[in-house]
Amino acid sequence: MATVNAAIATGSEHLLGSLKVGLVADIAVFDGRDHTDYDAVIQADATGARLVLRGGEALYGEDAVMQGMGVSCEALDVCGESMAICAQSEVGRTYESLASLMSSAYPAFFCDSVPDDEPTCLPARSGEFTGEPSGEDGDGDGLNNDIDNCPTVFNPPRTMDDGAQPDLDSDGVGDACDESPIPDDLDGDGTVNGLDVCPFDDDDQTDTDGDGKGDVCDVCPTQFNPDSVCPPPLTTVQDVQQGSVSAGESVTIEGLVVTALSSNGFMVQDPDATDARFSGLYVYTSSAPTVKLNDLVVVSGSVTEYFDETEIELSSVEIIGTATPIEPTPVTVADAALEDYEGVLIVLTDGSVTNAAYNCAVDGSSCKDTGLWEVGGSTGVVLYDKLYTDSDWDAQIGTLPAAGVMGFRFERRRLMPRDGEDFGG
Repeated sequence: MATVNAAIATGSEHLLGSLKVGLVADIAVFDGRDHTDYDAVIQADATGARLVLRGGEALYGEDAVMQGMGVSCEALDVCGESMAICAQSEVGRTYESLASLMSSAYPAFFCDSVPDDEPTCLPARSGEFTGEPSGEDGDGDGLNNDIDNCPTVFNPPRTMDDGAQPDLDSDGVGDACDESPIPDDLDGDGTVNGLDVCPFDDDDQTDTDGDGKGDVCDVCPTQFNPDSVCPPPLTTVQDVQQGSVSAGESVTIEGLVVTALSSNGFMVQDPDATDARFSGLYVYTSSAPTVKLNDLVVVSGSVTEYFDETEIELSSVEIIGTATPIEPTPVTVADAALEDYEGVLIVLTDGSVTNAAYNCAVDGSSCKDTGLWEVGGSTGVVLYDKLYTDSDWDAQIGTLPAAGVMGFRFERRRLMPRDGEDFGG
């Protein structure tokens, strides 16, 4: 639980924190034949650790297991068990050479005897307590039972606790043995902890974003985040498209309308923009998007430049409603060919077909896109069926006026109609 909760707290649970296929982990596997659960770790001898992995990479373990995993490392006899250790690949020395350097020091392991100078598990402090229970001091912590706030649980006074046995709620039962050691009202503001939006701070119960964390103790008091760290800073499509936000930065953009869908992403546009330029962009999802056309969404992710096309690589999307469909902005072919309208839903107001069978290999030798056609010549735009959902694309070639979302691919501005309604006005 500690591992997975820490991963959730840092927003990295998709990478680590659980024993799941595809995640990264440091793992130690112990022999559970003689001892089970935590005992297998606590009671383990020199041969108890059967496999050790760092970041999913095997570093030490049973020789047969290591070989079965395709790992070939130095063989090592550990108390009669055939093990393997990857010393050479990690530190540039074999285990034998390392052991020879430390031959006069503490041995790496002991087989049939207690390790030399083994530290005692008996808690003792010279002149204060022996750690040995007695009739008067049942837990051996140096305090007789009649004055010990936990007479059966070892909890000696410590300097860090001002020489007293900790009792946070002052109920006479020490924290070490108190089933509920925390006071009902930690900050003494008259609101019990379970209802207090800031249990460690003053009596201000203001919670502007309604996420259960009061403004006084909320790192992002205006952004709703009840179960996670603060979301990325709020920004606008215009800031992203015009370069005010750098590639690699994490952002959140609110109130966007979904204008088109692809197999691994969707187009969004700001419905409140007073100028259509720089008001749209592509959101990359890597798999089929969960949103629908005209959904009103909040998008969070990182800004990226994918072959010179500005995108958001999605980390989360929240559907907050359904919007009125965005109307295409009328633009000339010359304007459509500008970066200003990248990601924007537009309709061409002029131009003619200059190539009904455009070969994009002239833009890049690796381009294999088919069904392309050109409007306005080499300085105009190319029509592309990436977002087209109907089955009559070939029949639409040459049909004007044409509407769609502007994109960029192989050094050409491309107009991407969504369905048959985007053709013919």
